[in-house]
Amino acid sequence: MPCFSCITVAYLLCVASSKSHAEKVPRGEDRQNIMFGLNANVIEIDMRFEGLTQLPNASLLNPRTKVLLLAANNISSTTSELRTLASLEVLNVSRNRLRSLRFLPEPCSLRVLDASENVIADLTGPLQTCTELELLNLTRNEVSSLDGELLARTASLKSLYLSYNKLRSVSRDAFATLSQLEDLYLNGNELRELPDGLFRGLHALKRLWMNGNRLSALPLLDACCAHLKWALFNNNAIATPSAAALRALMASDAGVNVGLYNNPIRPAALRWVLAARDVERVVDEANCACGRLRRASATVYICVATACGVGADVDDWVVAVREAAAAV
Repeated sequence: MPCFSCITVAYLLCVASSKSHAEKVPRGEDRQNIMFGLNANVIEIDMRFEGLTQLPNASLLNPRTKVLLLAANNISSTTSELRTLASLEVLNVSRNRLRSLRFLPEPCSLRVLDASENVIADLTGPLQTCTELELLNLTRNEVSSLDGELLARTASLKSLYLSYNKLRSVSRDAFATLSQLEDLYLNGNELRELPDGLFRGLHALKRLWMNGNRLSALPLLDACCAHLKWALFNNNAIATPSAAALRALMASDAGVNVGLYNNPIRPAALRWVLAARDVERVVDEANCACGRLRRASATVYICVATACGVGADVDDWVVAVREAAAAV
Protein backbone atom coordinates (compact mmCIF):
# COMPACT_ATOMS: atom_id res chain seq x y z
CA MET A 1 0.00 0.00 0.00
CA PRO A 2 1.43 3.41 -0.88
CA CYS A 3 2.13 5.41 2.28
CA PHE A 4 0.21 8.61 2.75
CA SER A 5 3.36 10.68 3.10
CA CYS A 6 4.33 9.74 -0.46
CA ILE A 7 0.91 10.69 -1.75
CA THR A 8 1.05 14.00 0.10
CA VAL A 9 4.51 14.78 -1.26
CA ALA A 10 3.39 14.00 -4.79
CA TYR A 11 0.37 16.23 -4.37
CA LEU A 12 2.43 19.08 -2.90
CA LEU A 13 4.87 18.87 -5.79
CA CYS A 14 1.94 19.14 -8.17
CA VAL A 15 0.63 22.19 -6.31
CA ALA A 16 4.09 23.71 -6.10
CA SER A 17 4.62 23.45 -9.84
CA SER A 18 1.77 25.88 -10.38
CA LYS A 19 3.02 28.43 -7.81
CA SER A 20 5.05 31.46 -8.77
CA HIS A 21 5.81 32.24 -5.13
CA ALA A 22 6.05 29.67 -2.35
CA GLU A 23 8.24 29.33 0.72
CA LYS A 24 8.14 27.57 4.03
CA VAL A 25 8.14 29.40 7.33
CA PRO A 26 11.82 29.92 8.15
CA ARG A 27 13.46 29.17 11.46
CA GLY A 28 15.15 32.57 11.67
CA GLU A 29 14.16 36.09 12.70
CA ASP A 30 11.69 36.60 9.83
CA ARG A 31 9.57 33.66 10.98
CA GLN A 32 7.04 35.70 12.94
CA ASN A 33 6.49 38.27 10.19
CA ILE A 34 5.82 35.58 7.60
CA MET A 35 3.54 33.57 9.90
CA PHE A 36 1.45 36.60 10.65
CA GLY A 37 0.82 37.40 7.01
CA LEU A 38 3.23 40.31 6.62
CA ASN A 39 4.75 38.58 3.59
CA ALA A 40 1.98 38.26 1.02
CA ASN A 41 3.93 35.72 -1.07
CA VAL A 42 3.80 32.95 1.55
CA ILE A 43 1.14 30.35 0.76
CA GLU A 44 2.71 27.37 2.54
CA ILE A 45 3.22 27.30 6.30
CA ASP A 46 5.25 24.51 7.90
CA MET A 47 4.83 24.27 11.70
CA ARG A 48 5.60 20.59 12.23
CA PHE A 49 7.49 19.45 15.35
CA GLU A 50 6.91 22.77 17.12
CA GLY A 51 5.43 21.45 20.36
CA LEU A 52 2.13 23.24 19.75
CA THR A 53 -0.72 22.41 22.12
CA GLN A 54 -3.44 24.25 20.20
CA LEU A 55 -4.18 25.26 16.65
CA PRO A 56 -2.72 28.57 15.49
CA ASN A 57 -5.09 31.50 15.39
CA ALA A 58 -6.28 31.77 11.79
CA SER A 59 -6.71 35.54 12.08
CA LEU A 60 -2.93 35.85 12.47
CA LEU A 61 -2.10 33.70 9.45
CA ASN A 62 -1.90 34.78 5.85
CA PRO A 63 -5.47 34.38 4.51
CA ARG A 64 -4.00 33.26 1.15
CA THR A 65 -2.39 30.19 2.76
CA LYS A 66 -2.92 27.08 0.63
CA VAL A 67 -0.78 24.54 2.53
CA LEU A 68 -0.70 24.26 6.33
CA LEU A 69 1.47 21.56 7.93
CA LEU A 70 0.86 21.01 11.66
CA ALA A 71 1.89 17.37 12.01
CA ALA A 72 3.73 15.88 14.98
CA ASN A 73 2.75 18.41 17.60
CA ASN A 74 0.69 17.94 20.76
CA ILE A 75 -2.44 19.75 19.64
CA SER A 76 -5.57 18.87 21.56
CA SER A 77 -7.29 22.25 21.88
CA THR A 78 -9.31 23.50 18.91
CA THR A 79 -10.49 26.74 20.49
CA SER A 80 -8.45 28.63 17.90
CA GLU A 81 -10.19 27.56 14.72
CA LEU A 82 -9.09 27.69 11.10
CA ARG A 83 -12.48 28.72 9.76
CA THR A 84 -11.24 31.88 8.02
CA LEU A 85 -8.64 30.09 5.85
CA ALA A 86 -10.98 29.74 2.90
CA SER A 87 -8.11 29.26 0.41
CA LEU A 88 -6.58 26.31 2.28
CA GLU A 89 -6.14 23.26 0.00
CA VAL A 90 -3.80 20.98 1.97
CA LEU A 91 -4.01 20.49 5.74
CA ASN A 92 -1.86 18.02 7.66
CA VAL A 93 -2.73 17.70 11.36
CA SER A 94 -1.53 14.11 11.74
CA ARG A 95 0.14 12.80 14.93
CA ASN A 96 -1.61 15.11 17.35
CA ARG A 97 -4.30 14.60 20.01
CA LEU A 98 -7.33 15.95 18.18
CA ARG A 99 -10.76 14.57 19.07
CA SER A 100 -12.84 16.07 16.25
CA LEU A 101 -12.64 18.01 12.97
CA ARG A 102 -14.86 20.89 14.01
CA PHE A 103 -12.08 23.41 13.37
CA LEU A 104 -12.12 23.03 9.56
CA PRO A 105 -12.48 26.14 7.35
CA GLU A 106 -15.91 27.36 6.29
CA PRO A 107 -16.32 27.59 3.37
CA CYS A 108 -13.93 24.72 2.80
CA SER A 109 -11.59 24.45 -0.21
CA LEU A 110 -9.58 21.52 1.13
CA ARG A 111 -8.43 18.92 -1.38
CA VAL A 112 -6.13 16.96 0.95
CA LEU A 113 -6.77 16.38 4.66
CA ASP A 114 -4.42 14.21 6.72
CA ALA A 115 -5.74 13.78 10.27
CA SER A 116 -4.20 10.36 10.87
CA GLU A 117 -2.87 9.24 14.26
CA ASN A 118 -5.15 11.32 16.45
CA VAL A 119 -7.98 10.26 18.78
CA ILE A 120 -10.83 11.41 16.54
CA ALA A 121 -14.11 9.63 17.20
CA ASP A 122 -16.59 12.32 16.16
CA LEU A 123 -16.94 13.03 12.43
CA THR A 124 -20.32 14.71 12.48
CA GLY A 125 -20.74 18.06 10.79
CA PRO A 126 -17.48 19.43 9.37
CA LEU A 127 -16.87 17.04 6.47
CA GLN A 128 -20.18 18.01 4.89
CA THR A 129 -18.68 21.35 3.86
CA CYS A 130 -15.60 19.76 2.21
CA THR A 131 -17.12 19.31 -1.22
CA GLU A 132 -13.75 19.52 -3.06
CA LEU A 133 -11.93 16.98 -0.89
CA GLU A 134 -9.99 14.40 -2.91
CA LEU A 135 -7.94 12.64 -0.23
CA LEU A 136 -8.98 11.99 3.38
CA ASN A 137 -6.66 10.15 5.74
CA LEU A 138 -8.13 9.16 9.11
CA THR A 139 -5.88 6.16 9.74
CA ARG A 140 -5.32 5.23 13.40
CA ASN A 141 -8.13 7.15 15.05
CA GLU A 142 -11.13 5.98 17.09
CA VAL A 143 -13.96 6.10 14.55
CA SER A 144 -16.45 3.36 15.42
CA SER A 145 -19.21 3.81 12.84
CA LEU A 146 -20.00 5.38 9.47
CA ASP A 147 -23.45 6.50 8.40
CA GLY A 148 -24.74 7.89 5.13
CA GLU A 149 -24.55 11.53 6.19
CA LEU A 150 -20.85 11.72 7.07
CA LEU A 151 -19.49 11.57 3.50
CA ALA A 152 -22.66 12.51 1.63
CA ARG A 153 -21.19 15.73 0.19
CA THR A 154 -17.62 14.60 -0.46
CA ALA A 155 -18.41 13.36 -3.96
CA SER A 156 -14.96 14.38 -5.26
CA LEU A 157 -13.18 11.99 -2.90
CA LYS A 158 -10.68 9.70 -4.64
CA SER A 159 -8.78 8.20 -1.67
CA LEU A 160 -10.24 7.32 1.73
CA TYR A 161 -8.08 5.89 4.52
CA LEU A 162 -9.90 4.53 7.57
CA SER A 163 -7.56 1.73 8.57
CA TYR A 164 -6.86 0.89 12.22
CA ASN A 165 -9.85 2.59 13.74
CA LYS A 166 -12.57 0.92 15.82
CA LEU A 167 -15.11 0.49 13.05
CA ARG A 168 -17.83 -1.99 13.99
CA SER A 169 -20.63 -0.82 11.72
CA VAL A 170 -20.95 0.82 8.31
CA SER A 171 -24.35 1.84 6.98
CA ARG A 172 -25.51 0.64 3.58
CA ASP A 173 -25.31 4.14 2.08
CA ALA A 174 -22.02 5.21 3.71
CA PHE A 175 -20.24 5.37 0.34
CA ALA A 176 -23.27 5.94 -1.88
CA THR A 177 -22.12 9.31 -3.28
CA LEU A 178 -18.45 8.42 -3.79
CA SER A 179 -18.59 7.61 -7.49
CA GLN A 180 -15.02 8.90 -8.03
CA LEU A 181 -13.43 6.94 -5.19
CA GLU A 182 -10.43 4.88 -6.35
CA ASP A 183 -8.83 3.81 -3.05
CA LEU A 184 -10.67 2.53 0.03
CA TYR A 185 -8.62 1.29 2.97
CA LEU A 186 -10.45 -0.32 5.91
CA ASN A 187 -7.69 -2.56 7.28
CA GLY A 188 -7.43 -3.47 10.95
CA ASN A 189 -10.93 -2.62 12.12
CA GLU A 190 -13.56 -4.69 13.95
CA LEU A 191 -16.00 -5.30 11.10
CA ARG A 192 -17.85 -8.63 11.31
CA GLU A 193 -20.32 -8.11 8.47
CA LEU A 194 -21.02 -5.67 5.67
CA PRO A 195 -24.49 -4.57 4.52
CA ASP A 196 -25.67 -5.67 1.08
CA GLY A 197 -25.07 -3.02 -1.54
CA LEU A 198 -22.39 -1.19 0.44
CA PHE A 199 -20.11 -0.85 -2.59
CA ARG A 200 -22.78 -0.34 -5.24
CA GLY A 201 -21.90 3.32 -6.00
CA LEU A 202 -18.13 2.86 -6.21
CA HIS A 203 -17.85 2.65 -9.98
CA ALA A 204 -14.26 3.97 -10.13
CA LEU A 205 -12.87 1.79 -7.31
CA LYS A 206 -9.41 0.32 -8.03
CA ARG A 207 -8.13 -0.76 -4.61
CA LEU A 208 -10.16 -2.18 -1.72
CA TRP A 209 -8.18 -3.23 1.36
CA MET A 210 -10.06 -4.94 4.21
CA ASN A 211 -7.32 -7.02 5.77
CA GLY A 212 -7.38 -7.81 9.46
CA ASN A 213 -11.09 -7.51 10.24
CA ARG A 214 -13.47 -10.21 11.48
CA LEU A 215 -15.48 -10.74 8.32
CA SER A 216 -17.09 -14.14 7.86
CA ALA A 217 -18.36 -13.54 4.32
CA LEU A 218 -16.93 -12.19 1.08
CA PRO A 219 -19.03 -9.21 -0.07
CA LEU A 220 -20.58 -9.00 -3.52
CA LEU A 221 -18.50 -6.55 -5.54
CA ASP A 222 -20.12 -6.91 -8.96
CA ALA A 223 -21.18 -3.24 -9.02
CA CYS A 224 -17.59 -1.99 -8.69
CA CYS A 225 -15.58 -4.55 -10.65
CA ALA A 226 -15.06 -2.52 -13.82
CA HIS A 227 -11.76 -0.99 -12.65
CA LEU A 228 -10.98 -3.01 -9.52
CA LYS A 229 -7.35 -4.15 -9.35
CA TRP A 230 -6.99 -5.24 -5.72
CA ALA A 231 -9.59 -6.66 -3.33
CA LEU A 232 -7.77 -7.81 -0.21
CA PHE A 233 -9.55 -9.72 2.56
CA ASN A 234 -6.53 -11.39 4.17
CA ASN A 235 -6.62 -12.27 7.89
CA ASN A 236 -10.37 -12.43 8.28
CA ALA A 237 -12.68 -15.31 9.24
CA ILE A 238 -14.04 -16.20 5.79
CA ALA A 239 -14.69 -19.96 5.62
CA THR A 240 -17.24 -20.22 2.82
CA PRO A 241 -16.98 -17.40 0.26
CA SER A 242 -20.17 -17.22 -1.76
CA ALA A 243 -20.05 -18.49 -5.33
CA ALA A 244 -21.76 -15.28 -6.54
CA ALA A 245 -19.09 -13.09 -4.94
CA LEU A 246 -16.22 -15.09 -6.41
CA ARG A 247 -17.84 -15.35 -9.83
CA ALA A 248 -18.27 -11.58 -9.98
CA LEU A 249 -14.61 -11.02 -9.15
CA MET A 250 -13.22 -13.69 -11.44
CA ALA A 251 -15.36 -12.53 -14.33
CA SER A 252 -13.82 -9.06 -14.16
CA ASP A 253 -11.87 -7.85 -17.18
CA ALA A 254 -9.82 -5.46 -15.04
CA GLY A 255 -7.42 -8.18 -13.84
CA VAL A 256 -8.43 -8.10 -10.21
CA ASN A 257 -6.23 -9.69 -7.53
CA VAL A 258 -8.26 -11.14 -4.66
CA GLY A 259 -6.40 -11.72 -1.39
CA LEU A 260 -7.80 -14.44 0.88
CA TYR A 261 -4.67 -15.44 2.78
CA ASN A 262 -5.14 -16.54 6.38
CA ASN A 263 -8.83 -17.28 6.10
CA PRO A 264 -10.20 -20.70 7.13
CA ILE A 265 -11.52 -21.38 3.62
CA ARG A 266 -12.72 -24.92 3.00
CA PRO A 267 -11.69 -26.39 -0.38
CA ALA A 268 -15.26 -27.62 -0.86
CA ALA A 269 -16.42 -24.01 -0.87
CA LEU A 270 -14.42 -23.49 -4.07
CA ARG A 271 -15.73 -26.51 -5.95
CA TRP A 272 -17.31 -24.60 -8.81
CA VAL A 273 -14.11 -22.57 -9.27
CA LEU A 274 -11.82 -25.58 -9.14
CA ALA A 275 -13.95 -27.58 -11.57
CA ALA A 276 -14.33 -24.84 -14.18
CA ARG A 277 -12.33 -25.64 -17.31
CA ASP A 278 -11.12 -22.06 -17.76
CA VAL A 279 -9.76 -21.75 -14.22
CA GLU A 280 -6.07 -22.47 -13.84
CA ARG A 281 -4.96 -23.99 -10.54
CA VAL A 282 -1.48 -22.70 -9.74
CA VAL A 283 0.87 -23.63 -6.93
CA ASP A 284 3.07 -20.70 -6.01
CA GLU A 285 6.56 -22.09 -6.40
CA ALA A 286 8.07 -19.18 -4.48
CA ASN A 287 5.98 -19.96 -1.43
CA CYS A 288 4.80 -23.53 -1.03
CA ALA A 289 2.21 -22.44 1.54
CA CYS A 290 0.25 -20.49 -1.05
CA GLY A 291 -2.03 -21.38 -3.91
CA ARG A 292 -3.54 -19.32 -6.67
CA LEU A 293 -6.65 -19.69 -8.75
CA ARG A 294 -6.47 -17.84 -12.04
CA ARG A 295 -9.22 -17.19 -14.54
CA ALA A 296 -8.37 -14.99 -17.51
CA SER A 297 -6.75 -11.94 -15.90
CA ALA A 298 -8.27 -12.44 -12.44
CA THR A 299 -6.33 -14.15 -9.65
CA VAL A 300 -7.48 -15.40 -6.24
CA TYR A 301 -4.76 -15.97 -3.64
CA ILE A 302 -5.40 -18.58 -0.95
CA CYS A 303 -3.20 -19.69 1.93
CA VAL A 304 -2.86 -23.48 1.94
CA ALA A 305 -2.13 -23.61 5.66
CA THR A 306 -5.52 -22.15 6.52
CA ALA A 307 -7.45 -23.76 3.69
CA CYS A 308 -6.12 -27.26 4.30
CA GLY A 309 -4.95 -27.13 7.89
CA VAL A 310 -1.89 -25.96 9.78
CA GLY A 311 1.30 -27.49 8.43
CA ALA A 312 -0.17 -28.16 5.00
CA ASP A 313 2.07 -28.03 1.96
CA VAL A 314 1.82 -28.15 -1.81
CA ASP A 315 0.76 -31.80 -1.88
CA ASP A 316 -2.13 -31.05 0.46
CA TRP A 317 -3.21 -28.21 -1.82
CA VAL A 318 -3.18 -30.43 -4.90
CA VAL A 319 -5.16 -33.14 -3.09
CA ALA A 320 -7.69 -30.60 -1.89
CA VAL A 321 -8.08 -29.23 -5.42
CA ARG A 322 -8.67 -32.67 -6.90
CA GLU A 323 -11.10 -33.79 -4.21
CA ALA A 324 -13.13 -30.64 -4.40
CA ALA A 325 -13.24 -30.66 -8.18
CA ALA A 326 -14.23 -34.33 -8.24
CA ALA A 327 -17.10 -33.63 -5.88
CA VAL A 328 -18.80 -31.26 -8.32
